[in-house]
Amino acid sequence: MTDSNRYLLNASSVQPLAAGQGATKRQAPPQTPKKARRRIRFRILVLPLLPELIAVAIFCGAQFTSSFRSVEAEPTSAVVTMSGERIALVAFDDHTRPGIGEPMFQMRLAAYRLSDGAQLWDQRINEELSGAVVILAASDDLIYVAETGGLVILDADGDIVARGDGIDGIGADAVLAVNAYAYDAGSDAIVLLSTRGDILQIPVGSTSAQSATPAQIRAGQGLSAETRFDDTVLRAGGVEQAIGPDGTMFSVRSVDAAVDRDALEIGAESGTAAAEFVDAELLPVLPADQETPRAAGAGQGLVLVQHRESVNSDALMVSSIDVATGSIVDSAAVGGDLDGALPAPDGTTVFFAGEEGDWYPNRLMVLADDGSIDEIRIGQLPWWMALFG
Repeated sequence: MTDSNRYLLNASSVQPLAAGQGATKRQAPPQTPKKARRRIRFRILVLPLLPELIAVAIFCGAQFTSSFRSVEAEPTSAVVTMSGERIALVAFDDHTRPGIGEPMFQMRLAAYRLSDGAQLWDQRINEELSGAVVILAASDDLIYVAETGGLVILDADGDIVARGDGIDGIGADAVLAVNAYAYDAGSDAIVLLSTRGDILQIPVGSTSAQSATPAQIRAGQGLSAETRFDDTVLRAGGVEQAIGPDGTMFSVRSVDAAVDRDALEIGAESGTAAAEFVDAELLPVLPADQETPRAAGAGQGLVLVQHRESVNSDALMVSSIDVATGSIVDSAAVGGDLDGALPAPDGTTVFFAGEEGDWYPNRLMVLADDGSIDEIRIGQLPWWMALFG
């Protein structure tokens, strides 16, 4: 029952709002003990797991992020022996920013253990857009590298020990150029040119420059203060004739020019024909400045041939051939023409190749003694750099 000013709601008398009077703000209902317990339980159980959940999210994100730089390996790299291990010291031009705070352009040096392909370390050498890094020599403890800023000495862990005008015994007289430094195998020392025109030496295993011997002075006569670096010989590419360490001759002979079919001949006198290929070339050992270059792989009883996949395909391949039988042992797809194989101790054969369809050499290819061709991808990044770089 109601009157003019009141009405009944659930048997209670309610006063209506006065004209123009707004409704009061609704108050949040009081929290029940059950909801309070649920919120406390959430905080106790979930919040301690938050770091782990973030880590899982980062890991999942890293799976969709490239863990490799865009790089171009340089034929001025080298294979050395350090503490009994065969180590590939790979100089490469980095086309990508490899982490937070890193410069956009740089030349780097990385070490790879050939026995298992493990990357041991990776070090920035300079910040040049198109610089040069030449590995000169290495001992068990030290590595000597010439670059556009002069000589760099690194330890076995890839840390820079001394460089440029900070090298003991030469200091401000250091020439900051690639061609002012060279390795003299006769004395196992780095010979170098000073700004005064003197020839000095740093024995391999030492970090201090000292006076050169007469023989070392003669060996250093070709040094100069130029930054120019001519890599024509180092990028020689394939050849049609090469020689093995025992004098065995290898040559490529055309079988049918109409379809670019070639045969590999092993032995100049017998002319024994091995496998046939399309548009074949022998891979030489660098530097290929001899009248007859050395055949890559011949020290292991093998020979490497670059060729097209077939008459109807321009895809490039590299194949290992058994010298004794002339048969193909293994083949691998490569991108772009190959430069040649790096000189290496104990007959090991390594060379650079790009991925299929990629003209930049970004893989280190290793020829095993059984003829198989293994690959090591260059420029690997830690996952945190790949994700946040």
